[in-house]
Amino acid sequence: MKKWLVLTLSITVLSWNCTPSQEGEEPTATKDTQQQTSCYFQLETQSVHVKWTAFKTTEKIGVGGTFDSIAFNFPTTESESLEQLLQGIEATIYTTSVNSGDTGRDGRIKRFFFGVMQVPDVIKGKILEASQDTVFIDIEMNGISKKVPFTTQYANDTLVLTTTINLADWEAQESVKSLNEACYDLHKGSDGVSKLWEEVDLTITAVLRKNCNA
Repeated sequence: MKKWLVLTLSITVLSWNCTPSQEGEEPTATKDTQQQTSCYFQLETQSVHVKWTAFKTTEKIGVGGTFDSIAFNFPTTESESLEQLLQGIEATIYTTSVNSGDTGRDGRIKRFFFGVMQVPDVIKGKILEASQDTVFIDIEMNGISKKVPFTTQYANDTLVLTTTINLADWEAQESVKSLNEACYDLHKGSDGVSKLWEEVDLTITAVLRKNCNA
């Protein structure tokens, strides 16, 4: 009889130990919680830089320069999205501020290139669309607007936009011809041919810092 009692008590204790946890009891294991990281892009407006590269001679030798006077309109300078940050940025470039590093050349560009355009004083630009790989900018020059795709690169807090335009798209052939005639000997290559190309490379750089808060 005693043996049966001991056996019954042992089975009862084992049953209690194996009973599932009842509702309301704290689980023995807790889930790991992770803090969400919030990031946003910040544009340093004074860092925006526009560079152009024109080409002369049949060997296509590059001549680079910038513009010292550009007025910008930034709808916002901070955004969680790089695309939203760039959307709608406007620029007005004053052509008389052209700077190629040579004052004599700059004077000829102002007079014989921009000076013969229908709208000689300004070039306007506005970012119409922005994605991870491409930015579309409306460029208004010589009284004509064209939507131009720029290739986008972003690394080390620096945004770089690049493209190549053809001045014929803005009906600026007379400007090209006028400047080439004014610089006829300067645009001669080893073959003795004087040439100024209609293609121009454009590069826009800006500092965009990515800030993250844990």
